[in-house]
Amino acid sequence: MSETDSSLPNDWFAYGDLDLQAAEILLAQDGPLLIAAFHLQQAVEKYLKGFLLSRGWFLRGYTTLSF
Repeated sequence: MSETDSSLPNDWFAYGDLDLQAAEILLAQDGPLLIAAFHLQQAVEKYLKGFLLSRGWFLRGYTTLSF
């Protein structure tokens, strides 16, 4: 299962935990702040998806952008 396939809230919470852990490691090691912030943003997005799914929301398909 890929990260974008799950409709289970706990899967999204687990993915968010991984991003939060990555941000914590970067911050503890004086890593790039921009990358730590990216992981924090990703964690919040995944926690929000998990929360919304737990409240009965459904995930829709993703938009593909062409460059």
